[in-house]
Amino acid sequence: MSGWSEGRRKRGEGAGRTPSTVLPYFFLRVVSSNRTILIWTYIGVLVALSACSERYEREHRVVRITTWDEPPNTPVGRIVGVLQREFDESFPHIEVQRRPVGGRATDSRLAFTTAMAGDNAPDCYHAAYFPTISLWIEQGFCLPLDDYIRGDPQFRDVVEAAFAPAEKDGHIYGVPSELYVMALVYRKDLFEEVGLDPRRPPKNWLEFAEYAMRLTDPERHRYGFAILGQEWASWHWEIYVWQAGGEVTERLPDGRCRVRFTEEPAVRALQYYKDLRWKYRCIQSNPLQSYQDNRRDFLQGRAAMILSSPEWIGDFLNEGLRPEQIGIAPLPAGPTGLRATQIGGAFYIINPRSSKAKQDAAWEYIRFMTSKEAQIKRLKMMEEAHLRYPIAFFYRDLRVEDYLTIPEEWGEASATSLKYGRMEYYLKDRIEPYLARPIQAVLVDPGADPREELEKCAERVLREVVEPFNEEIERKLARR
Repeated sequence: MSGWSEGRRKRGEGAGRTPSTVLPYFFLRVVSSNRTILIWTYIGVLVALSACSERYEREHRVVRITTWDEPPNTPVGRIVGVLQREFDESFPHIEVQRRPVGGRATDSRLAFTTAMAGDNAPDCYHAAYFPTISLWIEQGFCLPLDDYIRGDPQFRDVVEAAFAPAEKDGHIYGVPSELYVMALVYRKDLFEEVGLDPRRPPKNWLEFAEYAMRLTDPERHRYGFAILGQEWASWHWEIYVWQAGGEVTERLPDGRCRVRFTEEPAVRALQYYKDLRWKYRCIQSNPLQSYQDNRRDFLQGRAAMILSSPEWIGDFLNEGLRPEQIGIAPLPAGPTGLRATQIGGAFYIINPRSSKAKQDAAWEYIRFMTSKEAQIKRLKMMEEAHLRYPIAFFYRDLRVEDYLTIPEEWGEASATSLKYGRMEYYLKDRIEPYLARPIQAVLVDPGADPREELEKCAERVLREVVEPFNEEIERKLARR
């Protein structure tokens, strides 16, 4: 809406006529008498409209910002659209020009990087995913938000781990726009079929393997656990390393990387993977099948347990599963008794090359869209739309089950899992393709030795990734 029309609407003037109806009406009255008068009057009206708009914007200091968060025409997208329109009404001095990201969704990160290189990136971007955001922080694509966040009561009682992927050297560069946490998702109906109590999910690695064996029935093409063994294998395997008391990699204080996946906890985690395949024989016959195939097996009752985010249960419900068929629990504890899981998602960031006025306006937009009030409205609209599944929030005291009609255990499991959440391992985007190999080796070859496979992998990772990376860090430090 233009400044001119907004000003007239607020004053109650011109009711029933917008500029598009006033001009044709005026045209019909004048054209019959004098074309010259019409032309000059038409030009005069346009000039007056322009002057009014410019005067309104000067007086009210209208700031225009661009975003790439035009919502899709989906149930969730329409809910986001309602919140966006509410922002527009609440902040008339900020004009948000929302656009979709060009190209396929999988190209969004490349599209943003290209836009930054061409100096035409949005002022506010909502999809800075981890671990990509770490690279963008290094490249100077993200404005430090410390001056906005610190001291703001809205961000006083939050889950700090949710912000960790967007932190570097004590500075905060992003606010979570999407948040997920991994949990154990299981088929209650399949538990009942084999005599397992669906109200009592497995509590540790040993119990998990025992449950998975009881749930496995080759004659019915059913297995206990859908393991992730394709190219993203380390996404889930890292959780088992943490539960065994270790780390995959470590970020040193100066930014260099240290490889730790040859240490005993990682070896123990990989041995557990091997045991699930060859000792307990409770995973799928093709351990390298795709992530989507794993989810499809769960949906169709071939897989009894998977690792998933509670938020993604909505997909299963949309495909025909009923809430009473699905159980959610925190992941079983490792041999050390440690509970750990992985959190991830995307972040709002602000373009550091935008003007200060645009940065301030972008922050108002981020603050509104991530506020507790906005999240509560989102949950209420989800309830009305029958979109009833848990969502992870970074507010400690926001309980999903207070607003959505979902099994109480779902909300509790999601909140508990979030307490044990950790960010993914350092340099994951570069090391992940290498780590898939030792994981796959123990899943397809019963003679593969976990320690030897990890050591072979570490040699390549050090030579091709970590050492060049650390050398570059050292060169940067030397130039300071």
